[in-house]
Amino acid sequence: MTVSGTDPNKKIELRAAIEIACRGLVYVSETDAPIVPFFREKPSGESLSETLEKIKKEFGGECSQGPFEEFFSRLARDQTWHTPLQKRTVKKFRALRDLLRSNLTELAVYKLGRVRVDILVIGIDERGHVAGIHTRAVET
Repeated sequence: MTVSGTDPNKKIELRAAIEIACRGLVYVSETDAPIVPFFREKPSGESLSETLEKIKKEFGGECSQGPFEEFFSRLARDQTWHTPLQKRTVKKFRALRDLLRSNLTELAVYKLGRVRVDILVIGIDERGHVAGIHTRAVET
C-alpha cells in the first residue's frame, strides 16, 4: 500500500493509508498496546525542530531517539515457529514499515518517558508535517 503522486489530497490519502495499515496491530512488551496513527501539522513559520520539541513536551519525560528500522526489526521478521496468524501479522508490520518508508522522510523512533514509554515512529510528509505511528510500552 503506497501513496504516491502529486495529488492535492495526498495528505488525506496518507492518513487513511496509515489508519488502515495500523488496524489490528499491537506492540507487545510487558503490556500490549495498539499501534495507532500519529499526525501533527507543523504551523507555518515554525521550524521542524520546534514542532518536534512541542511533541516531546506533550508526552513529557525523558526522550531518546533511535533509527527507524530498529522499531520494525523484530516485528517484521519471520520466525520458523510463527503460526499462520503470526505470519499474517508480520506481513502487516512489513506493509506498515514500507508505507512509512515510502511516504515520509527523516524517519526516526522517539521513546518518551521511563518504564511506561510512549513510542513515536515518525517522519515528515511532503508538506512538512509530522506523520507516523504511536504506541506504548512498559520497559523495566
